[in-house]
Amino acid sequence: MLSRLAGNGAEERKGRTRGVVYTPIALADWLACRTLELLLPAAGSTEGGEAPGRVGRAVQPVREDGLPAPTSCCAAPTAPHLPSGTPRVLDPACGEGSLLLGALHALVQRGMPPALVVGGSLFGLDSDPAAVPACRQALLAAAARLGAPPAALSWAEAALARHIRVTDALLDPPGEPFDAVLSNPPYIRAAHDDQTRRRRLRERYRAARGAFDLLVPFVELALRVLRPGGVLGLVTSNKWLVADYGARLRAMVADELELTWLLDLADAPQLFPGVLVSPVVVVGRKQAPPSGRMVRVGRATRETASLDHLPTRPRRQSDLLIGPRLLGGSEVVWRAAARMWAAGPPLGGVALVRGGVMGFAYRQVCEQLAEAEEGESGGRVLCPGNVGRYEVRWGQPVRLGGRVRRRPVLPRDAPGVSAAAWEFFSRPKVVVKGVARRMSAALDREGSVLLVALWGVADCGVPLEALLALLNSRPIAWLHRQQLHGARIPQGSFRFPLSWLKQLPVPAGVEVLAEAAAQRPAGPEGTTQARTERGIDRLVCDLYHLSARERRLVLGDGDAEA
Repeated sequence: MLSRLAGNGAEERKGRTRGVVYTPIALADWLACRTLELLLPAAGSTEGGEAPGRVGRAVQPVREDGLPAPTSCCAAPTAPHLPSGTPRVLDPACGEGSLLLGALHALVQRGMPPALVVGGSLFGLDSDPAAVPACRQALLAAAARLGAPPAALSWAEAALARHIRVTDALLDPPGEPFDAVLSNPPYIRAAHDDQTRRRRLRERYRAARGAFDLLVPFVELALRVLRPGGVLGLVTSNKWLVADYGARLRAMVADELELTWLLDLADAPQLFPGVLVSPVVVVGRKQAPPSGRMVRVGRATRETASLDHLPTRPRRQSDLLIGPRLLGGSEVVWRAAARMWAAGPPLGGVALVRGGVMGFAYRQVCEQLAEAEEGESGGRVLCPGNVGRYEVRWGQPVRLGGRVRRRPVLPRDAPGVSAAAWEFFSRPKVVVKGVARRMSAALDREGSVLLVALWGVADCGVPLEALLALLNSRPIAWLHRQQLHGARIPQGSFRFPLSWLKQLPVPAGVEVLAEAAAQRPAGPEGTTQARTERGIDRLVCDLYHLSARERRLVLGDGDAEA
């Protein structure tokens, strides 16, 4: 939600809980300009192309006082008839109007009078009753600074009272189509949203499934209210590009939106100061993308002064939204990643991969936990705190359900775990942490119950020891960073989505890693363990047929960009 969080720290924390995130003016102006240039290219520009139903500049006559020219059917100067080509721009989470202000400047630069833009083109919705009047006032003040005459401002003020209003856009969406939608939707995690409202959203929005963040239905809403050929500009958390719950939304965007820009800002905090999520910028047109559609893809860094100076590379849209996702990176990065993805079948095709107990069932399980007696390990329970690289640390103190547990076990008849889940958990398996600073996998031979943010891999067509070595290797960690480098949480750890794990390519001949893994000494990581792991890393590079240059890049043994 675009809103300026001024005031004390308590107000900032309250705003972040509501999903209110300040969007810098430079970013808002860039997004509005790049989006609207697809609709209304500047004089002499061919950026926007000729889309069906496109708005033109020549059909916007105005009077000398800055009001739209009246027609025979509506001659009153206080309620002029808008020209038929006037574009309609919506921000469904407008806050105090940062993106609408960007749209105002972009449209004025393309020849539209400021009062006409404010009163006839800009529409905003927000559930915050304090933000809406602030948005109206900001737009009127900007129009005045841009030279709008007083009479035109009076008309625009009356129009804004109807066009910028307080409502929940998701449950009370606008009924008419728009030429453009600009938005930074609220970022609200599943745990912070009202559950009754979430049920209503699931009923209304096809993409709202699983532990979805509120940005998911907002993006679907934007696609709904856009007319065919309309344009969309978003700045959102990148979670919908990487999280499992974003799969339906990614498919929807892939089918309905012809992307123009996709920019990753996760590594550029100077472009979005104070934000606690990893932002991504998306610009496109609502129409089915042609086969082979190329998108301008960029990854900002700490050295990026502005998005106008951000280098971009053309990438196929299908690679970004359907296949393994890789944003930015050099040609050698793309070649190495492509070579790895082509080396074998996905892990989900050769093994049974599933997640641990989560949601309401997780709370049920925590209520039934008990401490194991000495020598007892049946029905033991693992959480992320019990899993490290190559080792299970059951017996290490962890906090579960508000209590510290050392040797948690779960009765077989406890509610919350289905018979199918018990059958899976009872098998020997590789356990993978869903959130960690680095890919971390361990071997569980005791048939442990897995809790939230743990994934299990069983019934694999290769030795579990070989799979363990593969998952803990540096090449796999590198591949994850290239694809999901922005999938970070504020504490600095990374997300390892279950969907990504299922897609992970298993190279032919991976069985040779089993013997290497058996040579790795147990216990904390030390010199001997590191030496053994370096040998495993080299074997993994061989299995993926990486070139010498790609190997240096993946292992960090040299400058592959040289």
